[in-house]
Amino acid sequence: MFFHKKNKNQKQEEKNPNKGIDIHVMPKKFLRKADVNDKGSNAAVFVLIFLIVLGVAAYFLSNYIFPNGVSFLKNNSNKVAVNDSANKNSNMLENENTNINENINDSILNRNYNTNTNTNANTNTNTNTNTNTNTNANTNTNTNTNANTNTSVIPVIPISSDKDYDTLTDIEEAIYKTNPSISDTDKDGFLDGQELANLYDPLIGGSVRIEDSSLIDKYINPTYGYSILYPKSWQVAPLGGGDQEITFVSSNKEFIEVTVMDNSEGLTAVGWYLNQIPKSSGYKAERVWANNFMGIKSLDGMHVYLTPISGKRNFIYTISYMVGSHAYISYPATFQMMIRSFDAI
Repeated sequence: MFFHKKNKNQKQEEKNPNKGIDIHVMPKKFLRKADVNDKGSNAAVFVLIFLIVLGVAAYFLSNYIFPNGVSFLKNNSNKVAVNDSANKNSNMLENENTNINENINDSILNRNYNTNTNTNANTNTNTNTNTNTNTNANTNTNTNTNANTNTSVIPVIPISSDKDYDTLTDIEEAIYKTNPSISDTDKDGFLDGQELANLYDPLIGGSVRIEDSSLIDKYINPTYGYSILYPKSWQVAPLGGGDQEITFVSSNKEFIEVTVMDNSEGLTAVGWYLNQIPKSSGYKAERVWANNFMGIKSLDGMHVYLTPISGKRNFIYTISYMVGSHAYISYPATFQMMIRSFDAI
C-alpha cells in the first residue's frame, strides 16, 4: 500500500477550511431597528380576535341556551305552564373495514412482494330530530258563591174571618153565642175577644168569670196535677191510652193539645226553651203567665211551655194549637183562654 505524504500547506488548509472564503456583512447603519409599533399591532390583533370569539359565544348563548330570549327578565303573569318536549336522536354508524394482506415470497428470484389492500368504508348517518312544544296555558277561574239562607223566618198562620173586629172569629162567636156584628156584646166597654182571653164572660157584663158559663167545661188531670178550661162542645181525647197527652178537638177538626214532658233537671220553662233554640231568637219570644205557672210562647205563637212559679218543677207542660188540614186559625181567643185557665190542682 502506498502512502502519500502531505505537504505543509495542505495541513494548514485542513486545519482552517474557511480560509480563502470572503464574508460580506451589511454596514450597521443600514440595519433596521425593531419598530416599537410592532408590539401595538400585535395587541390590536389579539383584541380583535377576542372580540370575534366573544361575539360567537354571545350568538351561541342567545340561540341555543336562550332560544326564546331571556324570559326571566320579563313579567310573566302565567301561572300554569306545560312543557311538552320531545327530543328524538337517531345515530346510525356503519363501519366497514376490509384489510387484505398478501405476502408473496419469490425464492427463485429472491424477491419479496407484499401486497396490502386496505379498504375502509365508514358510513355515519346521524339523524337528529328535536321537537320542542311549549304550551303555556293560564286559566284562572274564581267562583265565589255566597249563599245566605235565613231559616229563622217564622211562618205566620192567618186568622179566619172576624167581621166585627173584636178578636173573636166568626166561628168562635157561634160557640160563645155572642153577636158577630157587634164587637162588645154585653156593652161593658171591652171587646168580646178580650173578655174571653182574660177569663171573663163576654155575654154578661161586670166580673162574671167564663168558667161559670154553661158553654165551658173543665178538664182535670190528677196524674200530672193540672186543670184546664175548654169549650163544652169540643171532644176530649187522650192519646196513647194515657193522660200524658190530651187533645181537645173542635167541630172542624182543629184541636188544642196538652202534653206533659219530664223535667229531670228542674229547669224553668224559659230556660228549657232557650236550650232548644238559638239564644238570639229565644230572647224575642213572648213570656206568659197562667195562675201559678210561668212560661214562654214559641216564636210562631203556636206553642206555650209552662212550669210552676214555685215548688218542684218535675214536668214541663206544653199547650199547642194544631190547625190540622186547615190553612188558618179559627180559635185564637179560645187558645188564649185555655192557656190563661191552666192551673195546678
